[in-house]
Amino acid sequence: MERLDVRPISEEQLAQARAEFHDSLYRVDWTQLPSAASSGRSDKKWVVVGSGAAEWAQTLAPVVGSTALVPELLDAGDAGDAGVVVLPAIAHIGAVGETDGGSSAAEADVPAAVRAGTNRVLADLQAWLADKRFAASTLLVVTQGAVPAGAADVTDLAGAAVSGLVRSAQTENPGRIVLVDVDGTDSSLAALPRVVQADETQLALRDGALFAPRLARMPSVGPTATVVQERTTVGEGDGTILVTGATGALGALVARHLVTEHGARHVLLASRRGPDAPGAAELSAELSELGASVRLAACDVADRTQLGELLASLSAEHPLTGVVHVAGTLDDGVIGSLTPERMNTVLRPKTDAAWNLHELTRDLDLTMFVLFSSIAGALGVPGQGNYAAANAFLDALAQQRRAAGLAASSLAWGMWADESGMAGGLSDADVQRMARSGAGALSAKQGLALLDTVLAGDARSGTAADALLVPAVLDVRAMAQGDAGELPPLFRGLVRAPVRRSAQSVPQPSHGDAQSLRARLADTPVAERKELLTELVRAQVVAVLGHAEAEAVDADRSFNDLGFDSLTAVELRNRLHAATGLRLPAALIFDYPSTRAVAGHLWDELAPQTGGDESETATGSAEDRIRSAFAAIPLSRLREAGLMDSLLELAGIEADASSAQQADGAESSIDAMDTETLISMALADSEATDDDYGPGSDYGPGSDYGPGSGYEYDDFGEFRIVPESQEFRDEEGDPRHHNPRPHDAGSPDAHDMTREK
Repeated sequence: MERLDVRPISEEQLAQARAEFHDSLYRVDWTQLPSAASSGRSDKKWVVVGSGAAEWAQTLAPVVGSTALVPELLDAGDAGDAGVVVLPAIAHIGAVGETDGGSSAAEADVPAAVRAGTNRVLADLQAWLADKRFAASTLLVVTQGAVPAGAADVTDLAGAAVSGLVRSAQTENPGRIVLVDVDGTDSSLAALPRVVQADETQLALRDGALFAPRLARMPSVGPTATVVQERTTVGEGDGTILVTGATGALGALVARHLVTEHGARHVLLASRRGPDAPGAAELSAELSELGASVRLAACDVADRTQLGELLASLSAEHPLTGVVHVAGTLDDGVIGSLTPERMNTVLRPKTDAAWNLHELTRDLDLTMFVLFSSIAGALGVPGQGNYAAANAFLDALAQQRRAAGLAASSLAWGMWADESGMAGGLSDADVQRMARSGAGALSAKQGLALLDTVLAGDARSGTAADALLVPAVLDVRAMAQGDAGELPPLFRGLVRAPVRRSAQSVPQPSHGDAQSLRARLADTPVAERKELLTELVRAQVVAVLGHAEAEAVDADRSFNDLGFDSLTAVELRNRLHAATGLRLPAALIFDYPSTRAVAGHLWDELAPQTGGDESETATGSAEDRIRSAFAAIPLSRLREAGLMDSLLELAGIEADASSAQQADGAESSIDAMDTETLISMALADSEATDDDYGPGSDYGPGSDYGPGSGYEYDDFGEFRIVPESQEFRDEEGDPRHHNPRPHDAGSPDAHDMTREK
């Protein structure tokens, strides 16, 4: 050592160094990325969707080399080699004030614009994901003014909701969709190629500069802390605090906490059923005994007239001084299963209600305006596209209010434990899935302590970005060990170095990445390659289902019988995509209903790349698929459907229809059928018409022999996967099934858990 410099340090610097950070409270920072030159023109065509986007196509042409302009998204498939499909999703709908070139709040029906925008983009997402012509394309969804990046504030609330929807679609379809928010400048449009080349899922462009969202821990002490942990008395005085969804589990928890810990003396508890809600009378009596003046009101906050009348009924002696919007509804489903009706079911109690609360109280001197949002909006959660859209709207509304100097905080909660929040109806499989993704659960004590921290801050000060906080239990290391083996970009700011995978308790093939898998296949004798792929698929199935041993999964057992639902189907597909590099269909586990059948499909795709025998692939895998398909059908089902005798006759075996035991014993006989017999059966079965298996038939959906409970027919008579239990919860926490018949994944245990309560 040649030299050691010692410099004085101030008390402020020392305090800064000692500053502690909250373990479970985060903010979203939009961080500018280093400038990087584009890698040059793409050899694939860029297709811009929208007849009004001609200027975009013209601006991009000199940068990307080849562009086309089409009026509708599906037309992009006819435009040749569409490498990047640009989908503008810009509504120009503001909220608090005038927007540049857009509509003001007073001139626009914001909730209607949100529904129109999200439904339009939902339809485009569904069409794009279902169209095989786009299998090798990247969808670039472009919003404008939907996030507070750089010096810009949020100017498009509808675009913010669209962003939440798209984030959910990204988690269900990794690597296929990129989300970017622009500022409308030519320099930003010209920089769109850099967005596609960046290793990010969502970005913002401001004057051509790239910004990426990063979660950052909130400081709990020190000079940089924007909130402090002190007991506050936000409810003291003569003012009234309104709590929506107050008779639900979480709403009641919050109302009680405001009275006991924050000195609330006058509380207005609103829910759709009001005094008639279960437990409402007991809650009112409890709070009254604590010294609070309590009023229970039956009010649909999403109905502007009802809410206006409720607020007008408050006396001048006890004016409204605070709002806590807790109400919400769930109707989970993957992107392909969502409909405008299901979107509206979830949007209305969030977006319409929050907008009504904003407009009807904006001229009041509120000390707090707290929106209970969800991390689904900021992060995107598989199977919750509608919920993500609704909560992203809440986040953006709070940011707009804060920028305008109005009180506002949006809390993008992670999962609450027990029955406190929307996670109360999750099954054990759901909780395990979330744990694998790194999402833990907040206890009621933790959640309320974080609420205290937020309420201790100044709800009017700071930037727009300060209005959004994320209270959640996050295991960053577990996230880094997810499907793709790398940390989602949003969480990169929480770690200093790449997080390496740890040893897994579940045996998994050491397949590595897609390239190493191909190398392993090439080095494996052809006769053993399909078995290698079968073990790879089995290992991923085991991981998705949370089993301890790979032997727990029979390679020939149907995914439906194993307990798969639409979300686990998405997770399996994404894991296999990461392991193989293949773009796999959304209906993978329906088209190939068992582990062995999926392995056969992977072999079909990989064999030409690994020197496999194509003739062996064509015949062998077809036989595997047929055998797997029949093996996946319980023999009792075949007999009940009247098919057992026909199958045995085709195999040249005499059957005694009176003996169910012989039916079970015929399993080995079916397994012994030769390829010609199996193919003959398949060809005979293929002659069946839609009338034989369509809706309303003896073998259609809803019958004892139709699709399992994890699947339905859509409006076109095609099978589709439906979300596990399709359960939603109204703002009073009352669990109900979206359909009268529970839809889980076919397992008896799941039926018990999802039975209407």
